[in-house]
This record gives sequence, C-alpha cells and structure tokens, in this order.
Amino acid sequence: MCRSKFLSQSIWTKTLWCNTSQRNKRRKISNMKLVVINLVPLRNFRRMNKRLKTQQLFQIKKSKTTHLQKLKYIITRER
Repeated sequence: MCRSKFLSQSIWTKTLWCNTSQRNKRRKISNMKLVVINLVPLRNFRRMNKRLKTQQLFQIKKSKTTHLQKLKYIITRER
C-alpha cells in the first residue's frame, strides 16, 4: 500500500505524493491504490477515500522529481 498525502496546504488539489520504497518501486504502478478526489476538502479526504469504489478508473501519470526523494503522481480521472 502506498500512503499518500496532499502536496500543498490548499484545500483543493489534484496532486498527491506517494512514498516509494524499494519494494514498491518493483511493483506495477497500477497495483498501487492511488486516488484523488476532485473538489473535496482536505479534512474529508480520508473518509471519502474509504467510500471510493474500485470500479472508478484513474489514469496515473508519473513525473520525475527529486524533492524529498518522492515520486509525484498526477492522477486524472479516465473518460
């Protein structure tokens, strides 16, 4: 599992950070359960995360970054 947190202090955001260990790096990104909720307050993220269904598809785009040795994943909803 990948523990995610919001990147900025802003309440509305579509970007979250994912801590990647050596074990997670060898896994497929599709196996990582990364979700983002559009227009949801930060305090409601954890509660909404449990209510999300796996049938909702998300497209994960990986971008390179060296900040805090983390990978930044921009999650966009597939159409």
